[in-house]
Order: sequence, then C-alpha cells, then structure tokens
Amino acid sequence: MLRTVSETLVKVLRKDDLIARLGGDEFGCAMSLPAGTDIADVTSLVVKLAQRLNIPVQSPGETIHVSASIGMAIYPDDANDAVSLLRAADNAMYLGKRQGGNEVIVFTRRNDAVSSN
Repeated sequence: MLRTVSETLVKVLRKDDLIARLGGDEFGCAMSLPAGTDIADVTSLVVKLAQRLNIPVQSPGETIHVSASIGMAIYPDDANDAVSLLRAADNAMYLGKRQGGNEVIVFTRRNDAVSSN
C-alpha cells in the first residue's frame, strides 16, 4: 500500500516538490509557489492528489481502500519555521480525520483550519 501511495504522490506532484514519509502511513510534502502561482493553484493540485489517492490497493486476501486526509499550511502565513509549519499542517490533517477523513484542510490562524473539499 505504501508503495502505491508513494508512486501516486510522485506522479501527481510537481518535479520540484519534496515528498517524505513521516512515519506509519503519513507523508509530508514541501511545495514552493513559483512566480505566477497562487494558493488556489496549489490547493487545486492538493485536492487532485486527494482524489487520486482514493484508490483500492490489492493485498493478499483483501482489498485495502485508500483515502487521504491532507492538511495544508503556508509559510510564512501560518508559521515562521519548519517545526511550526509541520505542526500547523498536522493539526489541519487531524481536523480532516475528525470530520470523517478523505478531506483537504487548509490551516489558517484565524479559523484554525478550513475545509477545501
């Protein structure tokens, strides 16, 4: 399952995006905003990624239905350092999980997090 998810991440995300497995079934991605790109463009890409990760994965004896809860945080709007930025994205992701999963949640300091799905 992890191999299928990581292959999907590589296919959907851009060449310059940094992808890392954080542990268990959690992945992190650092993305830049190239000139002419705005938050809506990146949010659209992340929503597409969540849709592409909604897949069945065959394992011995059963099918695992994969879905993704994705939390987004933007530097420097949401945090001033990497640790705080990851924490903000993690908080947004867990909000998505509490709402039933298969969500893209954008962290904001004003609202804590808002749903993009």
